[in-house]
Amino acid sequence: MINNKENSQPLLTIGYATYNRKDIVIKRFIEALEIDLSNEVEIIFIDNASEDGTYDELQKLNVNDSISIYRNNNNLGFSGNFIEVLKKANGKYAIWVSDEDSIEVLKIKELTEYLKKHNPDSLVLNHFKKIHNKLYPIRLNTTKLVKETDLWATCHLPGSIWKRESIKAIYKSWPDYVEMYPHLSKLYPNLIFMILLIPNKKSYFYNNFLTYQKDFIKSTHLAELGYSYPNVIPRWLQHNEI
Repeated sequence: MINNKENSQPLLTIGYATYNRKDIVIKRFIEALEIDLSNEVEIIFIDNASEDGTYDELQKLNVNDSISIYRNNNNLGFSGNFIEVLKKANGKYAIWVSDEDSIEVLKIKELTEYLKKHNPDSLVLNHFKKIHNKLYPIRLNTTKLVKETDLWATCHLPGSIWKRESIKAIYKSWPDYVEMYPHLSKLYPNLIFMILLIPNKKSYFYNNFLTYQKDFIKSTHLAELGYSYPNVIPRWLQHNEI
């Protein structure tokens, strides 16, 4: 691990998670090195026990120790690495970022001001794909409170910000939630957080964005044996658990 922290707690941690995508995550790392961050924001990278030399390459690039780099001892799976972002973050808030996603730097100040003013439990941002310098929406929001009937509108993990204190008990006891929600926890861990946060009435959709999908890699999430639904666990199994 490489670590260079200020004494004061950052407001927001931007946490990149990656596995066996050395070439693409190097692009994200170089982009991150070029960002002039205030003490309110930190960036971390977590390598999920890659076998392609990802961790060593990131170490070589981090000549000023400006970004914290972690490597899991074992591959923890998609949701496990998401949980590691929350555990390793130092910020009051944390956002998980795919290694396919870039940061819209000009949005950072606006977003941190919103977090300080409203102090939400979670914030579900807009998210986009960027193709030929044009943004195409994956999720577009009206700024409003997240209600029980909105749960499935929060299922896309990128672009969601979490107040770590509000979910600490969940991510510290994550193996218990994996046992309770074996299907939901595998690819949609954020829905478990939202189920427990929505009753607090401090979770919001926010009509703004921080990250967008810049590169496009074929999904490695395969359908489970016996099911024809491509890439992910059949939605009805997740509904049953909820």
